[in-house]
Amino acid sequence: MFNSALMTAVETACDLFKADNQVVETFLNGYVCNDIVVRYAKVKVNRKPQKGAPF
Repeated sequence: MFNSALMTAVETACDLFKADNQVVETFLNGYVCNDIVVRYAKVKVNRKPQKGAPF
């Protein structure tokens, strides 16, 4: 699942078969040292379309 405290969403996908806010792809790994974020992970996140919105 996407965690905004540790990740940055740089791209979104629309896959009806995957959960909403599920990380689909990781472009750059993030790092945490002593509970401090050294580098945020850059990821692609799945977003389901909202009702009534065109694809």
